Amino acid sequence: GALVLFVFVVAAAAPVFIGPVARAWTAVIPARDPMWQLARRNIYTRGTRFSRSVIPVIYTIGLMLGFLAIGPTIFATTDAAFGGGVTLEKANAGAFLSLLGPALGVALCGGVANLFMMSKQRDAELALLGLVGATPRQRRLLPVLEAIILVGTAAIPGVLALAVMMAYMHHAFPYAGVQAVTVVPLSAWVISIGGTAAIMVLATWAPTLRSMTLPERRVIARLAAEYPLAEAEDGGHDRRHVGPR
Repeated sequence: GALVLFVFVVAAAAPVFIGPVARAWTAVIPARDPMWQLARRNIYTRGTRFSRSVIPVIYTIGLMLGFLAIGPTIFATTDAAFGGGVTLEKANAGAFLSLLGPALGVALCGGVANLFMMSKQRDAELALLGLVGATPRQRRLLPVLEAIILVGTAAIPGVLALAVMMAYMHHAFPYAGVQAVTVVPLSAWVISIGGTAAIMVLATWAPTLRSMTLPERRVIARLAAEYPLAEAEDGGHDRRHVGPR
């Protein structure tokens, strides 16, 4: 309960603190690569759109990390309290994921869909980079770095949610006569953060592949043609009907 409540509160407040959190942790990375610096600035300038992309990832990482840790923690606590030999039926990672899987799937699909909706803007940005001299390698690297920043930013409140859950267990278990033994297996980190990062990188990078094979000017011209100005269309319509029939 504490885990779910904390994740929902953090996600609701994300538009306020996500930008400063992203700036803070990316500033610690000593990389001076131009694409890393550009990825950081792209994230900042997107503002609300970046927050909308991060919120589903916070849900995914926070809930998955917590529920993959709760089973091993319960097993370790009962072993320490009762000397081993205690078995808990259906209390394994598969059982927890079967309960939480649909919610995680919806959250993850929301994050992926948001990234796909931003692919047109990303195509234009990469085409403009090509026009000013960026190499194909740099242009391929930029979306990957943006996805890494997104997942890294979401992982911070996700890990805080895990800490809140563990603190709650350490507070509540003594009322049942046992002391909580915290266990967060490596697999929980790999699946929740590593798996989510792989999916987000793929969702950010894959949509750019087709436009990367086209000339930059053609990409920009195609995008401009897909979004004609409504005012121009209305003006042209009015001009066609001016004067007597």
